[in-house]
Amino acid sequence: MDIVYYDVTRLLARHSAPTPTGIDRVDIRYAYHYINKNFDKKFIYQKDATFYCLPSKTAKLLIELLYGKWITNHIESECDKKLSAIYKSTIGNKNDNINKPTFFRTLTSKFTPGQFKAVDGSLMDILSCNRDKDGYYVNTSHHGVGHADAYYVFKTLGKLKIIFYLHDIIPIDFPEYVRIGDDKNHTTRVAAMANFSDAILVNSNYTKERFISFCQQNSLRVPPIHIAYIGVEDSFIKLLNQTHQKKECSLKEGISISQDYFVTVSTIEPRKNHLMLLQIWRSMVENGIEDIPKLIILGKRGWNVDGVVDFLERSPSIQPYIIELSGVSDKQLVDILKGAKAMLFPSFVEGWGMPLVEALALGLPVVCSDIPAFHESGQMLASYINPIDAVKWQNEILEINNNDEYRDQLKELINDFSLPDWETSFLEVDRFLASVEASRSYHNPVNKKDLASTFKIAHKTNKQLHDNYVEQHKETRFRRKVQKFKKDPQKFFLDSKFWLFQHIGKKLERY
Repeated sequence: MDIVYYDVTRLLARHSAPTPTGIDRVDIRYAYHYINKNFDKKFIYQKDATFYCLPSKTAKLLIELLYGKWITNHIESECDKKLSAIYKSTIGNKNDNINKPTFFRTLTSKFTPGQFKAVDGSLMDILSCNRDKDGYYVNTSHHGVGHADAYYVFKTLGKLKIIFYLHDIIPIDFPEYVRIGDDKNHTTRVAAMANFSDAILVNSNYTKERFISFCQQNSLRVPPIHIAYIGVEDSFIKLLNQTHQKKECSLKEGISISQDYFVTVSTIEPRKNHLMLLQIWRSMVENGIEDIPKLIILGKRGWNVDGVVDFLERSPSIQPYIIELSGVSDKQLVDILKGAKAMLFPSFVEGWGMPLVEALALGLPVVCSDIPAFHESGQMLASYINPIDAVKWQNEILEINNNDEYRDQLKELINDFSLPDWETSFLEVDRFLASVEASRSYHNPVNKKDLASTFKIAHKTNKQLHDNYVEQHKETRFRRKVQKFKKDPQKFFLDSKFWLFQHIGKKLERY
C-alpha cells in the first residue's frame, strides 16, 4: 500500500457532536489509524457532489481534535471553535470553487459533465501524479457512498482500489424502522458498494450474510469481504480500572440514585424497543410488586418516538422509577453501568451491538434480544430472550433484581468473554487489504473500455433498483403522507419541499 485517500466527510459533518455514534467511533478510529501510518495519505471530503482534498495540517488537526473529544476525553482548549472553523472552510463553505486546470479538459474530454464535476482540480492533480502507486480510497461511514461519477474518475485517473465499511443493511431489510426514503438511499449505497468496491469491511458475520443475500437477490457481484470487529476503547478500560462505584452514585446534573436499577443504552427509536421496557415497568407498578428497581434510559431521543415520549412524560405511575439521560461522558457511563443490576438491550434488529460488548467488558450481566447480531457480539454469554416476549423479560428482570445467586451465575459466564480490541482488528484489516492488493481483483481493469463497461452496468443496476423501489413503495408513500396530513396538517405543509405548501404551513403557524 503506497497511498490512502481517506474520506472524512462524515467527521466534518459531525464535528459539533458532543459524543460519537457507533459509526462515528469507527470513522474516527480508522482516520486516526491511517494518519499515524508511515505511507502517504490524503484526506478528502465531498461537497455538492464534488470531491476535494483537505490540506494535511487541517486534516491532522480535525482528526486529533475529534479523537481527543470522542475517544480519549482529552479535549483541547477551544476545541469546538477550531472544529467549527474547519467545517466552515470546507463543507460549511457556501462558495463553490471547482478549479479545473485547462489541460485537464483534454485529458478528461470523454468524461460526462457529472464525472468532470465529481473531482476538484487540485485533487485531480494529486490523483494524476500518483496514478502508478498502489492506492486506496477508504470510506468507513456510509457518508456519500453511491457517488458513481467520482468512482469512475478515481479508477481512470488514480487506478485506486475502493474500500467501504458496511455497518448494516437494516434500512433495506426493515424499512419500517427508518424514515421514509432511507431504504431507497441505502439501497443506492449498498448497490454502489457491490458494483465499485475492491473489498468490503463489515462489523459482523450477520452483516456479511445480509450483504451477500442482497447482492444475490439483485444480481450484483459480491466483492471480497472481511469481518472487521469494532474494538472496545482503551480509555474505556482505563476508566473501568480507575473508577470505583459506590452504592449511591451521582449521575448527572444533581440526579442521584441509592436503590437498585437497570440500564439501557441506545438512541430512543422504534427499533430499540423502549416501549416494551416501559410497559414492563408499568405492569410491575399495577401488579403491586414490591421493591421495584429503577430504569435508567441512556440515549438521545430519535425519530418517531411519540409513544415512548408519552410514556415518559404522561404516565404518572412509572415516572418515579424512570430516569432519562443523554450526552453523558464515558466516565459517567462507566459509573452508571458498574452500579447497575444488569443492562437491558431489547432491540428488534442490530448490525452489531457495541453497548452490549462494553457491558460485558465491565462484567455486567446483560439481558438482550435473541437475534443473530447479539449472538455474535455477546459471544452467547448474555441472557437471550425474544424481543416481543414481555412476560419473560419481566420475569428475568425480577429474578436478577431479587436473586443475588442467580445474578452471580450470570456474571460467572462473562469470565469467558473475549474482549475485541482495535489493535488486533487493524492488524487483520491491514493483512486482508494486503491480500486484496496481491490478488489484483475485479476493479483494476486493463483498459478504460473495461472500466466504462463496469460503470455503465453500475448505472443501469442503480436505475433498475430505483425503478423497482418507486413502483413497490408508491402506494405506501402516498398512504403515509395521508396519515401525516391527518395527524398534523401544519407539519405536513411545513415539511413539504413545494414552496406553496411551505407558505401555507407558515400561515397556519400564526393560528
